[in-house]
Amino acid sequence: MQHPDADGTPRRQFITTQFTTDAPLLRALAQKFVVRLYRVGASAQRIRDVAGLTFDAPATHLGAALAQVRDDLARLPVAGVVLVTDGADTASANTQRDLRTLLLRSDVFIYAIGIDSPGYGNSDPTTLAPTGEEWARIVPAVMDHLGIKQAD
Repeated sequence: MQHPDADGTPRRQFITTQFTTDAPLLRALAQKFVVRLYRVGASAQRIRDVAGLTFDAPATHLGAALAQVRDDLARLPVAGVVLVTDGADTASANTQRDLRTLLLRSDVFIYAIGIDSPGYGNSDPTTLAPTGEEWARIVPAVMDHLGIKQAD
């Protein structure tokens, strides 16, 4: 998340503005679900809010972190996990195949939001660029459509 996006601003800036407790997306999710936030580095660590994000982990272990979150939520009724990521698993020993197997064997649905400007990094070009307000409207509607009652 330290990497600059197409406009030169670090991706962390999007996270720190769009995922505050009073931002539209988290506010909309919190109206329907119990929301738990985690940060990911060598492991997943639960945080109270985006102020707990430090963006200073020397490496990102997405596979280990997802397994840890899955285990942490194992005894709770969970509708899904919303993963906000730039997709960089910089240190995990897991391959994409390993991660897919882990997720397929889990009862937890993972909804990924990729932080990457369209046409930049690994993203395909597109004319659509949803705002935080649009995500706040879209995510709960999709979860309602899928019959998801709670997301942690």
